[in-house]
Amino acid sequence: MIWKLVDVETGYELILSNNYSIGRIKGDSTFPDCKGLSGQHCKFVVKDNEIFVMDLRSTNGTKVGAVRIPPHEEYKLESGCELKIGSKKFKFEGLEETSDYSDTIHIKINVPSPAPVAAPVLVKNSVPAPAAARPTEPVRFSYRGEALEMLVLLLKNMFLTILTLGIYVPYAKTNLRKHIWSSTYLGKYSFQFFGNARELLKGYSKLLLILLAYLLVSAVLMAYVIKSNVVLNIVSSVVSSLLIGVLMIRAKYGAYLYILNHTSYRSLNFNVNRSGAKEFVVTSVTGMIFNIMTLGLYIPFYLYNEDVIKWNNTSYGNQGFKYTAKKGEFARLFYQGAVLTVVTLGLYFPWFMVSLHKFRMANLKFQNISLMTSATGSTYLWLMIKSSLLVLVTFGLAAPFVFTMNLSYYLSHLTVKGTLNFESILEGSKDKKGALSEGAADLFDLGSDLDIA
Repeated sequence: MIWKLVDVETGYELILSNNYSIGRIKGDSTFPDCKGLSGQHCKFVVKDNEIFVMDLRSTNGTKVGAVRIPPHEEYKLESGCELKIGSKKFKFEGLEETSDYSDTIHIKINVPSPAPVAAPVLVKNSVPAPAAARPTEPVRFSYRGEALEMLVLLLKNMFLTILTLGIYVPYAKTNLRKHIWSSTYLGKYSFQFFGNARELLKGYSKLLLILLAYLLVSAVLMAYVIKSNVVLNIVSSVVSSLLIGVLMIRAKYGAYLYILNHTSYRSLNFNVNRSGAKEFVVTSVTGMIFNIMTLGLYIPFYLYNEDVIKWNNTSYGNQGFKYTAKKGEFARLFYQGAVLTVVTLGLYFPWFMVSLHKFRMANLKFQNISLMTSATGSTYLWLMIKSSLLVLVTFGLAAPFVFTMNLSYYLSHLTVKGTLNFESILEGSKDKKGALSEGAADLFDLGSDLDIA
């Protein structure tokens, strides 16, 4: 099948394909003069010889006929239906392969609207585009979000969080993640976050009930069992500390699981195995004990083990990642960086962080591709100085701009080298989402370190 959109106003024809996107600023077809479109408004997904439209959480929405489709949900298109994308109207047509369009390809256009320009975006008698991405050159990551957009979103989130006495927090986190993910690109395709704020709110509610039950049981035990008994007080403190420690570690893995299990790229989902949580908890608890016993000398082995468990339990579609680093090499690099950081009174710290990052990326494998970063200690040092000055001078108001600057720096230096065969990647099974653990991670202020920010 060949699918096309016909612009009702100008008559332009857009030939659609999988992950074809439309927007005012970003997309395979852009309309910079059309104010009713969002920066990246919607995209199209092909499955089993059928095509679906997906709104990318645009401001003015996407309508099929009279139906406004929910954000990030696929809506099947039928030939002859009308689409309203922002303020632009299109007619959708599906054509058989035997039509005149059977040997055409589409190219990216930048269409001024509504001024007429030259005819449909078609190149006749061309070789069809390959079905799978086969890059011969390194494909670069990029962050295309605008700091001003993030500032407006943060102000809105803050206002609604205060107004609702904190109830809006899961919605704020979800909206922010969707903005960041949709602005993060690998090549010409962006990532998508499809987490549900209501699911996260339920996780927070369950966590609150668990904490209230824990406090109630502790109060009853203190009043009627432990009382002033010194031994029982010591035992109670140790048990409570262990329980909280295990909860923090489990929450860290759960938050990682929740975020990646709600992330997709080119309509394929990432997945983290829930079964890895037990190994992660046992390894982390053991590592914390060894860290105390060795006065911190065990830290690189502790970090290495966490990396191995997380990445070796992560997959994209039905194919897994593999972390191939050698424990001894990572420890040597860590010790070297730590010593130089102390000797230089902290000046070597940016070089230390960049060296660890490069090592981790170089040893993270998927299919036959590898990750490379061109970041350097000197450029990272300058970034840290600029970021600190901006935050201090503006009393924190420049935080969205600093975040955008840092993420743009990180991603602009990160590239993928090798051939990724999308034809061999099938949608993997999804483990149950960890919204409860995500809430626990927030409670203890634990970041979900994906090694991407």
